[in-house]
Amino acid sequence: MQKFKHYTKADLKIIKDMSLPDDTVATLIDRTKQAIYCKRWIMGLYGKKKRQPKTPVSETPIQVKTVVDHIIKTKQFKKLVVGNITIDLENQVVTINM
Repeated sequence: MQKFKHYTKADLKIIKDMSLPDDTVATLIDRTKQAIYCKRWIMGLYGKKKRQPKTPVSETPIQVKTVVDHIIKTKQFKKLVVGNITIDLENQVVTINM
């Protein structure tokens, strides 16, 4: 007869923390990496990808500016249309169509 090690509430709390990789959790609670993977799979923690809300353009002005600056420097395009935003690179005008 085999004896199975039971998971304590503290162990389960660590296992549920998906920000930690399997090998780190295994080290913390003295189990094998495979045991942690299987336990997480049984608990249904893999495959559940949480949808992250899309970041509005207003929160990423630096990224947009660097892209526009690069396009202006390389002079690849005269106009750039992204969704409802039109960027006129010749006149350096941004138009938002609503």
